[in-house]
Amino acid sequence: MTVYDKTVVVLGAAGSVGSEAVRQLSKRGSFTNIILADRNIDITQRLAQEIGGEATQIDVTDRPALKDLIKQASVVLNAAGPFFRYGTEVIHSAIESRIPYADVSDEEEPILELFSTSDIDQIAKEAGVPVVVGLGTSPGLTNILTRHGAQEFDTVDSVQIALVTGPWTRGTAVWAHHLHAHSGDTTIYRNGDWIQVPAMSEEEVITFPWSPGRGQVHIVSHPEPLTLPRFFPGIQEVVFKLGHPEYVNQLYRDLIRYGLTSETPVDCGVGEMSPADYVAAYLSTDQADQVFGFSKLKPYSVRQIRIAGQRDGRPLNLRYQVAMKGGPIETALPLVIAGELLADGFIPPGLFPPEALDPAPFLRAFPELGARSWLIREEEPPALS
Repeated sequence: MTVYDKTVVVLGAAGSVGSEAVRQLSKRGSFTNIILADRNIDITQRLAQEIGGEATQIDVTDRPALKDLIKQASVVLNAAGPFFRYGTEVIHSAIESRIPYADVSDEEEPILELFSTSDIDQIAKEAGVPVVVGLGTSPGLTNILTRHGAQEFDTVDSVQIALVTGPWTRGTAVWAHHLHAHSGDTTIYRNGDWIQVPAMSEEEVITFPWSPGRGQVHIVSHPEPLTLPRFFPGIQEVVFKLGHPEYVNQLYRDLIRYGLTSETPVDCGVGEMSPADYVAAYLSTDQADQVFGFSKLKPYSVRQIRIAGQRDGRPLNLRYQVAMKGGPIETALPLVIAGELLADGFIPPGLFPPEALDPAPFLRAFPELGARSWLIREEEPPALS
């Protein structure tokens, strides 16, 4: 393991993904100094004492303070969500500070803003700063597995991704992300163009050889349909679907039905708060856990990636199914690996989605994630002469 005589700053270090990223950085010993940054200074200080790092309090919306912090780093890793609120501003701060950056952004709006033009890519190149976005488990490992599987093809026609997972991460920011992703309209790529469809539509059941065995999934707002078509010219379809235990799926349906995922603030008598903000805060509490039993669910994470295309002039279909043990590590470890690649100079300046990176370093980490995989290959035989 290479040890970098460098400092890494982890934003959102008190959250479930951020704290796991900090522990993985400490375990791997790949940086000489770890700065833990979060609004919650109490949790941050306890974790810093645990791993021998440095704690600091930060509000990522405070641009001057954020830039002063980032300038102390060799690499900045961002786990401070929800990214539809904070993501792009932090990226601008990193570029302006000329510090390499990676995050686990898993929301449509910031990714669309970043990739809809070449502006950020050009600004990052001019500043000499590599920026990697969406490098967690999904997006992240899903994109990397797609890139890996696509090497079998001459041309890729479609990619369909389905993820089934329990709510193993229950922080307020995570619930805010899920409420946002399940509400309103979302973007998919179909017939060679981006279109809007309702979230939680096009339900289907995916069967897996491992627990939970099967899962009902539906379209949600996610970045994969926004970036993969840019990487695979000529592709006609990219769709992402997500599913949870059915009672959690039904919880989302009910919250949407009664307007409780709305992000429009209402007067609560003691100030304004949106229904979505209140629900996200409530669902993260022990009181809600007693009602819904989230903590009693065994963590699991299974995903399917179906790739269709052509090879040697014949149709080819690959279906990857991958199971992991679940938990924050499957999002945090890819982020940490990205940080190490940034520190070692393996990623050039510019803006990159996960599929633009070499899959090998991430696939080597699969044993640590408890990954099991299954591949189905369907190839049309050559016609009889």
